[in-house]
Amino acid sequence: MRATHRSELDNLNSARILDLTQQDSRHELEVSAIHAESKQELRGLEITWQQRLRDSTEEATRRLEADWQRKEERWGETRRSLEDQVRSLQTEIRDQDIIARAKNKGDLQLQVSQPLHTRTYTFPTGRFYAIVVYSFSPRTRRSRKSRPRLIR
Repeated sequence: MRATHRSELDNLNSARILDLTQQDSRHELEVSAIHAESKQELRGLEITWQQRLRDSTEEATRRLEADWQRKEERWGETRRSLEDQVRSLQTEIRDQDIIARAKNKGDLQLQVSQPLHTRTYTFPTGRFYAIVVYSFSPRTRRSRKSRPRLIR
């Protein structure tokens, strides 16, 4: 009886070991399938994240380039305005220098008309007289100089 009992226990033990081995194999397959699914899902999320990152980087780059372009346009306008002001001031200085030289020679006639805010300078240039008119508009606060006109 002892031998049969032992052989039954051995058979039972072998069946249990076989059952546990099969169960272990099934669990390993399930775990490996879940691991593969998780890996695939992570890869998909990583691709989505990279695409979003690339899109946001491109959008930020476009915004920065547009902002830079607007600033360059404003800088260009400011530069042109300053260059115009410099040319205007150079012309005014040159004209004032000519007027000062003519005044020192005693050849200058000055007429000032305050209500119109206009100044007319007449000075001889060889056989002709040059007339330069400076006008000032009190409403716009801008001055304007006419081109020199030569008269006989």
